[in-house]
Amino acid sequence: MAVQCSKCQKPFRIQADYNRHRKQHDRLFKCTICSRTFGLKTNLGRHMLSHIGAEKKWTIQCSWPGCKTKTVREDYLLKHMRKSHLEKQMTGNPDDIVRLKAKCETQYQQSVREARASAAEHRPTLHEAVANGDEEEVSRLLASGADVNAPIPSLNISSDYSIDMTRGGKWQETPLSLSVLHRRETIFRILLNINSSRKSLLWAFHACIRTDNMQLAGELIKKGVDVNEADTERGNCYPLEIAAAGNHKEILQFLLRRGAITEPSSSTTTGSPLIAAAGRGHAESVNLLLEHGADINLEGGQHGSALGAASYGGHEHIVNLLLEHGADINLEGGQHGSALGAASYNGNKHIVNLLLEHGADINLEGGSFGSALGAASFNGNKHIVNLLLEHGADINLEGGQHGSALGAASFNGNKHIVNLLLEHGADINLEGGSFGSALGAASKYGEEAVVKLLLDKGANPNIRSRFDGTPLRMAMISGNPRIEALLIEHGATE
Repeated sequence: MAVQCSKCQKPFRIQADYNRHRKQHDRLFKCTICSRTFGLKTNLGRHMLSHIGAEKKWTIQCSWPGCKTKTVREDYLLKHMRKSHLEKQMTGNPDDIVRLKAKCETQYQQSVREARASAAEHRPTLHEAVANGDEEEVSRLLASGADVNAPIPSLNISSDYSIDMTRGGKWQETPLSLSVLHRRETIFRILLNINSSRKSLLWAFHACIRTDNMQLAGELIKKGVDVNEADTERGNCYPLEIAAAGNHKEILQFLLRRGAITEPSSSTTTGSPLIAAAGRGHAESVNLLLEHGADINLEGGQHGSALGAASYGGHEHIVNLLLEHGADINLEGGQHGSALGAASYNGNKHIVNLLLEHGADINLEGGSFGSALGAASFNGNKHIVNLLLEHGADINLEGGQHGSALGAASFNGNKHIVNLLLEHGADINLEGGSFGSALGAASKYGEEAVVKLLLDKGANPNIRSRFDGTPLRMAMISGNPRIEALLIEHGATE
């Protein structure tokens, strides 16, 4: 099943190929020191080390003459010496074996001594000292002028507490926020009183939310941190949104008592705290937010609303809860157009049934696929397609990037869905969408089996698209000679 790039519409059969391609468009990770951008978080991490001097990861080099092997572990070095040097030179002579073992041990001890001597010269960065809880080293580094507000990607400092609220894991940390994540309270208070920037205080506050640390959060509020301030550099997340997404009930109540608003003033990663909680199936957080007046029909996020997020996530108990509290079942919005579209795309039969029973409009237009039937057809969910058709879905409803449900199925190479739709009366020559017709969608991205099926069923090979011309022209652009031959055989022209 193809994966389509949302920026340039190029299809990929393998997810890994798409992930590599996506980096051409989305260089999401930005160095806060030199502003250079990167497609991968790991690349940013390596780059950041060049700024802050943490690049020296002291290694042990094999001292065997002519060998350049390096490792960070002594036991690995010993294994390497035995396998690569000792075993290869053994002849079976007992005296030779004793001599080589002695030489191996001598070389090993020499390598370790040299590495330890070099390591003794290395002083940790402030971030490393904070993470390790070394109060003495922290004080020494601060006295020598270490930047208390310097950021570093948290991927270099291990933490079990972070909750990734941003697409791609774009978290960075300052020494102050690291002290929260690693629960170094004494170091936290040392850093808190040394000219911490507003950003450093905010990041530390968000770290408190992620770790349920109300005590340190309270100290930061006393320092002037606003409970309603978003972290604009790391996904535009609000404190209440992070708490809701992680189902941190106590910290959620803590924030609400201190005036946290349930509706953000600007667009966020998930849309709103309620949408974040609903999308992750956190019933307690959903209830708490509703009790504090959260707008159940607030639009936002990838799935359009709290009901859309819960429907996409397959959280039937949340869908029921939201419907009981008056959620608009036909609210339009999000990638799939509606809650029914989100459930149909993800193949959640129970939720599709539940939404239909509560009056969801089966032919509501909207989203990337035009309708719920289009979403199910694109993703190849045969049982959902059948269910929607049984409930009266308009098989020829026009809309979406692919023009119709048949176009969506054809684009993604879902031959069994194409067959099913044609059997139920889908118009094979319905015009619309970016590719002009279902045949155009299949021809553009090399779905040979679908192209043959459509041509055999009477598809017009000369319907033109808005941008790339006829199916034959699209096949030529994409370099599909077998499809070109099929189209020409059926009377296609450029």
